[in-house]
Amino acid sequence: MVGHTTHLPLSSLGRIRLRPRSLISFPYRNSHKHHLLYTLPSILYTFPSILYIPKVFDSHTHILKHNAVVNLDPVDLRGGVRLRKGYSYSVGIHPWNVFATRPTDLLLLRALAIEPAVLAIGECGLDAKLTEAEGRSREGILSAQTQLLHFHFRLSEQLAKPLILHIVKAFPEIINLKRQWRPSQPWIIHGFRGKPQLARELLDHGFYLSFGEKYNPASFDLTPASRRLRETDAL
Repeated sequence: MVGHTTHLPLSSLGRIRLRPRSLISFPYRNSHKHHLLYTLPSILYTFPSILYIPKVFDSHTHILKHNAVVNLDPVDLRGGVRLRKGYSYSVGIHPWNVFATRPTDLLLLRALAIEPAVLAIGECGLDAKLTEAEGRSREGILSAQTQLLHFHFRLSEQLAKPLILHIVKAFPEIINLKRQWRPSQPWIIHGFRGKPQLARELLDHGFYLSFGEKYNPASFDLTPASRRLRETDAL
């Protein structure tokens, strides 16, 4: 969902502290049909040590289900959200939503992020393809997305939770940001489809790679099991 709202001064929210909010209702889509369509081989994966989850094999999905990390975006959930008991989540604002983000979305993001059921921050990141929809310059798009990404990065570091990244046509930029910001938490490229050369470069810079339904088999094979995740990204 892309809007044309003025970009937010995210730094102004840096020191806000909120109590968890867990009693707001949200009608989840939980279709068994979707589950059947997007079922992956039962590859068991354990997150990095700070995020240990036994028998998790779907590291990124938008459907409420067990044995998965369910992604929530505050911009898309303005009607409210409740974290259901027994499920695991990630929370983040998608880079497509950068110009639609309101201060209240950032407040909700921070409130959700501190919940124990939220195991990772994101998906967030950089997507240069947004220029085609927004009619803005590549530099302007990536500048705004970088500011929003830095808000997520701070949450990731403060809460010791991994960062799940959506990166499209901006891999040199995300590598440079990782070098500059020097995160202590894992950075996970979700839905990775790149060629082996790019996979090696990202692995050399310490990234984790998450593979969905479509991926380059050579890139998958060269990624160590300890740095490789599987996902459905099911909607």
